[in-house]
Amino acid sequence: MVINPEVALSINNTQARPSVTGVNNSTYERPTDNPFAQASALEKNRALLIHTRWKMAIPSLIKPNTAIQFTYDDKGLVKTYQGIIERSEFQYMEVNRTADGIVHACTANIILRLDPVQIEE
Repeated sequence: MVINPEVALSINNTQARPSVTGVNNSTYERPTDNPFAQASALEKNRALLIHTRWKMAIPSLIKPNTAIQFTYDDKGLVKTYQGIIERSEFQYMEVNRTADGIVHACTANIILRLDPVQIEE
């Protein structure tokens, strides 16, 4: 494989630096025909992203970047993954009005970033 260094550029997202304005400044690497360097860079960013919804959520329990264990049942087998809470959005709504006051409920939309390697139990 022949690569023309004047034409081919690869963007390195692993070395992005946040600027003062909060935008990432991408850095450029020299082109290479070595697939192992690119495969290693992709492997660093590999993850499972799971979007889940929690009805009647308690917002004070959900904080971004908190370490978590995600456990679920897959045809009778319990599977567990480790990861973090990447993002959470909350929706508050009025459920009922009583003589004592207004009853509110919260629904949380949560995005989890999990390590793709399952924890052995």
